[in-house]
Amino acid sequence: MRPCGILKGFILTLVIPCLTLVSGCSWFSESAVVTVEISKDCFPWEPYLPASGYRVVYPAPDNPGEKEILDIDAGATAFGLRIPKGSAVPVAVYLASGGKPSGGIFPQTLSDGMHLGVSPEHGFLAELLLSLLPEGERMESVNISRLMEVIRDKGGGNPWSIDPEILTMSLLLGSMAEYRIKQQETTEYTFEDMPGGWIPGNPFLKAASSGPSGLLTLTLYPGINSYLNSESGDRLYIDVGKDAAEYIVVTGEENLETKNPGVSAGAFY
Repeated sequence: MRPCGILKGFILTLVIPCLTLVSGCSWFSESAVVTVEISKDCFPWEPYLPASGYRVVYPAPDNPGEKEILDIDAGATAFGLRIPKGSAVPVAVYLASGGKPSGGIFPQTLSDGMHLGVSPEHGFLAELLLSLLPEGERMESVNISRLMEVIRDKGGGNPWSIDPEILTMSLLLGSMAEYRIKQQETTEYTFEDMPGGWIPGNPFLKAASSGPSGLLTLTLYPGINSYLNSESGDRLYIDVGKDAAEYIVVTGEENLETKNPGVSAGAFY
């Protein structure tokens, strides 16, 4: 039975305000505002360096496939951030002075409503997903929750040990076969004239100390490895390639000093 004219007008009067109210809710919008929370253990270098603040990298809410960068003052423990909605939206938070990022994934690491926790555990995946933003549609089918579990299991307590090239290729091919996710091989290097204790930028690695002669031996992964001298504040960056490696030292605010560029794989003597 059709509603009579009076009843039909009454129904429309009810429905239109309801639609207006619901459409204003964030559930129907293309972006969401989250409160990003930074824990005290996110950045192992922070206690040893002057306050430098944080740099936040996240998908641009109004420009799909692009990144946005937000600088946050030192000492902040939480801040608001508008991000696009999606099945897995990565947010990477870097200490402005260097080191590995901490990360959060929306909505996987949400807690207490719209609070997005960032932690060292998810920094690797957040950075990887940010690099794949232009491939957003191809990533929609990936089970991110399962991927987070696999990285935790395969990483052996260090997610940055996972080979990012193999994992990236697998994801782009639409396959997350667990046998394709594996750890990278490491190489041992010895550096001379590096006295003191050195704190890795990767919070999952142990600190290292040089011997009495100033020789520092480190076990390194392919790519960029970073260490901070806890006494002098010097930062050591080592770029390990397939057949060669080079390192640079940052002393305070001075320019980068290149040392031993292109040294063949082996010990630095």
